[in-house]
Amino acid sequence: MKIIHYVLSDRYAGIEQHVNELAVEQSKSNEVLIITNAKIKKYFDKNLKIISSHNFSRRSFSSIFFLLKTIKDEKPNIVHTHGSKTTHLINRIKYFLSFNHVATIHGIKSNVKVYLKADVIIGVSKATQDLFDNKINIIENWYNPIFKNENFFNSNKDYFLSIGRLEKIKNFDILIKCWASQKDKLLIIGSGPEKAKLLNLIKDLSMGEQISIIDEVNIEDLKKYYQNAKALIVASQKEGGPRVALEALAVGIPVMSTPVGHMNDLIPTELISHSHSYNDLKILLKNIDILDQFKFNSIYEYVRKEYSLKNKCCEIDQVYNSLLNDS
Repeated sequence: MKIIHYVLSDRYAGIEQHVNELAVEQSKSNEVLIITNAKIKKYFDKNLKIISSHNFSRRSFSSIFFLLKTIKDEKPNIVHTHGSKTTHLINRIKYFLSFNHVATIHGIKSNVKVYLKADVIIGVSKATQDLFDNKINIIENWYNPIFKNENFFNSNKDYFLSIGRLEKIKNFDILIKCWASQKDKLLIIGSGPEKAKLLNLIKDLSMGEQISIIDEVNIEDLKKYYQNAKALIVASQKEGGPRVALEALAVGIPVMSTPVGHMNDLIPTELISHSHSYNDLKILLKNIDILDQFKFNSIYEYVRKEYSLKNKCCEIDQVYNSLLNDS
């Protein structure tokens, strides 16, 4: 099977990493190409075939000619778009060319009309199901395969951990305010537009000795931070996964979370807040002291098996084959 993945961004982040890992796994038994912005081409696996593209605007006429030529030349069995922008651009050339189109929605969107023109829609969390009635395949995210054989048992844990891009939707400001009643240290890993505000908030609350923020780290350093964490705290307002929670569970780290993504399916209800509000998150954090009472071993094993890249790749391949058989 010949597969083209199409992803455009100026930054190599979660969606791009998702595409890279999926393409590497699929390339073991298929011919896989990635069309992506030339600015981030260097971040993808060197063994993959990458077709460089401009980061076209949605109204760009140049994108039509570029995509028409590329798909005509490559003759893929599947064109798989990731996100609203690439799905919109691919939809524009369907007036001139027929092909099998799969589109993945990676988050919760207010307007999903662009996805309805795809032959098949994939959602990375059950939260997307209500947006499309029955016309969607839920294939949840996987943990980074680099954590596959790790098990970070360490009796000397130093801090609680929270990871993500420093933006409003991640709710780090609320987490910091709620942490005032905690004795333990909190380490936040991430970078983004909210960093200065969050640092000022920590300073204003006189919590500099208790809460630290460090920039995004490479994967090997991230493994070390997981190893020394008592638990991962997810405070987000919205999430497609969250992927960091799967990573933590895969390496044997407990998780406490707001009710986002597939958290309700994975961890005990006592470790999930009713909402992402200040009051509910503060109530959740009162259960930090009883974390040790919960048996996570069966959860760890379940996540390692069910949320592996290999397992999720098989589910995506089934979607592809079903589409090809129907076409």
